[in-house]
Parts: sequence; C-alpha cells; structure tokens
Amino acid sequence: MGFGLSSFGMLVGMGLWLGVSPGNYSEAWLCDLWAGARCHTARCEADMAACEAAVQHCASASQQRVVSEEEAKPIAECARWLLLSACETPPPKACQPYMLEPQP
Repeated sequence: MGFGLSSFGMLVGMGLWLGVSPGNYSEAWLCDLWAGARCHTARCEADMAACEAAVQHCASASQQRVVSEEEAKPIAECARWLLLSACETPPPKACQPYMLEPQP
C-alpha cells in the first residue's frame, strides 16, 4: 500500500507542476489525482478505508477515455484544494458531493 500512495503523490505533484488542465485528463489520471487527495484527507481523518476505496476504484479507470472539462474541472479543483489544505481546514461545500464516493 505504501508504494501506491507514493505513486499517487508523485503523479499529483507532476500534474500540478506540468499544469495539466481539464479537457486533457484521462479518466485514470483524474481518478489518480482524486485518490491522492482522498488519501491525503484520509490520513487527516484517520479513515484509511476511504483511501483504500479510492485506490481500488482507480484500478479499472481508463487511460484512453478523456474526461470532459465540465466533469473534470470541479473534481480537479476539489482535489487540488484538498492536497494543499491543512488537516484542520474543512473542505468547501462545493467539494462535499465528491467526498461521498470515489471519483470520477
């Protein structure tokens, strides 16, 4: 499990550094970004089941399917917010619907 979390962190960092934008996300890349964010918040909440669910969900995500900008933008914005926020900071209300189940 540790290797998987390291891989997510590396992918997330690369995506933030490269400036990948919605419309360019594959389903798998967006899923990995979201899973990395959920694993980050799961550590804060001591809820590793949420992390594991997000990681398992991404195992079947497609590298070929490009996620529409309309679908990707709010998920990516919430993921980035979660990754950059402190543990004690509650997520914005716009992120709440995405927190309930693995994305995308």
